[in-house]
Amino acid sequence: MVRIGLRSFLEARPKWRVIGEAADGRDAVNEAIRLKPDLVVIDPALPVHNGLDATRAIRSHLPGVQMLIFTTYDDDQMFCDAVAAGARGYLLKSAGKHTLYMAVERAIGARRD
Repeated sequence: MVRIGLRSFLEARPKWRVIGEAADGRDAVNEAIRLKPDLVVIDPALPVHNGLDATRAIRSHLPGVQMLIFTTYDDDQMFCDAVAAGARGYLLKSAGKHTLYMAVERAIGARRD
């Protein structure tokens, strides 16, 4: 349900296009390598390959891709681990739509800089 809502929100923006989805970390890595997106929004609690391991793997194959962690974990250690894994941003799923919009804009803008 979260993925469906996130996709709907992102696709409602005229400049943005969702080009892939993955149900687990291994698929996220494979899809990112295949599709070469500007931004990957990923949950650290993914099965098979957790989202932080997937973030590391994606960044190693695609150093220019921006990674945004989208999570329920309001935890300083998880934040530090996400940044160490290569995440550009860390956003709680409880954040409002405007905050999500700003986080995506900033991450995409960082890629263009």
